[in-house]
Amino acid sequence: PRPHSRRILAMMLSLLLLGSVAQADWVNEMRLTLANYALSKATSPPDGFKCSQAGTKHNSCHCWGFDGKPSSQQEEDYCHMPPECLAYDISDEGDFKFDSIGETDSLDDKLSSWGVPSDMYSSFHTAVLVESATFVAFDLKVTAGEKGEYQAHVGTARKYNGSIQLGWTYGASTADLVQPYIRSHSECPPGSCHGTTKGMEERGYTDEEIARLNDGLASYSFKQAAAKAQPNLPFAEIDFLRAAGKNVTVTRIGPAPQETNKTLVSQAFELLMEAIQLFAWW
Repeated sequence: PRPHSRRILAMMLSLLLLGSVAQADWVNEMRLTLANYALSKATSPPDGFKCSQAGTKHNSCHCWGFDGKPSSQQEEDYCHMPPECLAYDISDEGDFKFDSIGETDSLDDKLSSWGVPSDMYSSFHTAVLVESATFVAFDLKVTAGEKGEYQAHVGTARKYNGSIQLGWTYGASTADLVQPYIRSHSECPPGSCHGTTKGMEERGYTDEEIARLNDGLASYSFKQAAAKAQPNLPFAEIDFLRAAGKNVTVTRIGPAPQETNKTLVSQAFELLMEAIQLFAWW
């Protein structure tokens, strides 16, 4: 190519490489915003929320009283433990999406393609009403604690330098719930319990139990959402610090941002020099 063509090609390559550095900056900032917001909502589950053992006769008269409460006198390995637990097992899933679109592009189309609940659309629109260097975070909770289901959606967005930058993460938790029972006086009177399920009637969850279910599943769901936005979060250390009354904030994703930028800029400069030498050889 001619000298001016070589210069144009070198400039184009430089702009592309520097653009990748700029993208890394805002993507890291967005991920940190999502992860920290989700962690702020992921309080520890209630004490004794998840069962340490299921029990071999957990639906029998050994384990439930005439008042519908877990029996205070647990026998052998018959009952779930601890007595107040509400979930035998909990499974999690989630997802994380991000993108940058033009100010005139359809925000709703992008959110729809990700599977974001439509109830969150207005929050995204509000976040990008005015130009801002700050990512605004918000959440949507879909609860059905009495069915053992909880979804935590966290979104963030900003309008910046002629574009809309946005991200969304969610965590969903599903629990195998303990079914509460109440022991019948007439069918299973005192002194007649021999591990039988006779006279054991299913009951619904109390308001207190539903509140504990929602709180417990919220913790798992928001932690999953945080983990999707920022994998490999040290949850054991985070829980330990919170138990000690410390506020926890994630400040880094992988290498520190300045270290990441130095590496990318160095690589961009080296590639640019190689490209210029190659063009000169041509």
